[in-house]
Amino acid sequence: MGGEAFIILNANGDDPAGAVAMGIYVSLAFAGIAIAAAFFEWRLQDAVDHKKATK
Repeated sequence: MGGEAFIILNANGDDPAGAVAMGIYVSLAFAGIAIAAAFFEWRLQDAVDHKKATK
C-alpha cells in the first residue's frame, strides 16, 4: 500500500486511477490467499490434534 500512496502523491498531470486500482486488486487477492491459508492451517492443525487425541 505504500506504493499506492507514492503513485497518488507523485502523479503530476497523469491519471493514477488504473495503477491504484491494480494495486488494490492485488492487495485484495493476497488478503484472500492469506485468509485461505490460515483457514487450511487451522483445519490441518485440528485434524492433527484430533489424531493425537485418539491414539
